[in-house]
Amino acid sequence: MTSDYPLVSIGVPVFNGDDYLTAALDSIVNQSYQNLEIIISDNCSTDKTQEICLTYEQKDPRIKYFRAEENLGATWNFNQVLHLASGKYFRWAAHDDVLAPTCIEKCVAVLEANPEVVLCHTKVEVIDHEGKFKHDYDIVLKTDHQSPPTRFYELLIPWNMYYEIFGLIRREAFQTVGPMGNFSHADGILLERLSLIGRFFQVDEVLFYPRFHAKQSNQVYGLNYHTYTAWFDPKLRGKRIFPYWRQLKEHLAVVREAQIAAAEKFNCYRTIAYWFFKRRRELLKDLILSNR
Repeated sequence: MTSDYPLVSIGVPVFNGDDYLTAALDSIVNQSYQNLEIIISDNCSTDKTQEICLTYEQKDPRIKYFRAEENLGATWNFNQVLHLASGKYFRWAAHDDVLAPTCIEKCVAVLEANPEVVLCHTKVEVIDHEGKFKHDYDIVLKTDHQSPPTRFYELLIPWNMYYEIFGLIRREAFQTVGPMGNFSHADGILLERLSLIGRFFQVDEVLFYPRFHAKQSNQVYGLNYHTYTAWFDPKLRGKRIFPYWRQLKEHLAVVREAQIAAAEKFNCYRTIAYWFFKRRRELLKDLILSNR
């Protein structure tokens, strides 16, 4: 790989990930696309994560390992690896997921050939705690549509796992959309912001293998956004919060700040109104729980 190929930054935020970190790092360092910098941010792990990371850093000069002195939360850790990145393209990589060898190569090719595409992801196959096939993920969103309101609708209304957050993203896009927020569903909000500045593209191959296991955050916290918020930002633990109302505020801000036509904004606001109707029970429950 020569300097003619753009640098890709892979950010690995991790906390107590020694169960699966080796498999994740192996899948990254063995990518067919080699012009990588691999940034690991350890959120003060208490297991063998530090030992594993230091071993890989010594073996591969592309790896840069950083460790926080205390657990500052998932949002800080995700934004830390983004802040330290210098590549033309950026990708978050979870410590428990696995990439196929050609994942980065195929995504870079798409972004290089299509300047209007802001994020490139691939088809997904979910694996279990042993790395064995669990199930296909066959949800296809119209995030490749030419219409920004359509892309926004697809991310806000249909149920999905937001695996696109682990796509390859133009790093310059973050100058417009900003970093990840410190609230529940911050990954979905960030995808909404990205969708209003450009199209997404899905490579028609299974090249990404997210791992389903009992210790992952969405299994530990489920849909309890009151406790999930503390995973994003520990300073909010025990605080009086209104997570669904915060989501509503963020949805509105996404549209208000987007550089799109007035008619397109109107259609996006209509989508938010529909979301409000669908989430009316959660919003009411939010008020009840947060006032206890």
